[in-house]
Amino acid sequence: MAAGLAPAQCWCMTRPVAPEALQRLPPERRGLACICPQCARPVPAAADMIEHPTSEEHPCPPTTSK
Repeated sequence: MAAGLAPAQCWCMTRPVAPEALQRLPPERRGLACICPQCARPVPAAADMIEHPTSEEHPCPPTTSK
């Protein structure tokens, strides 16, 4: 929707979004902000992050409005 497409065309309408991902959004932005597929996944447990560290930078731009 941030790209100007109809809501039904967004990836998030056909794939699950982790509830904890939505909880990370400020309350006033819930239902209004776009979230990318990577940010929509559950956060791995701390132990998983230590065992499998990543050097990649987070690819998400700042949250945008729908």
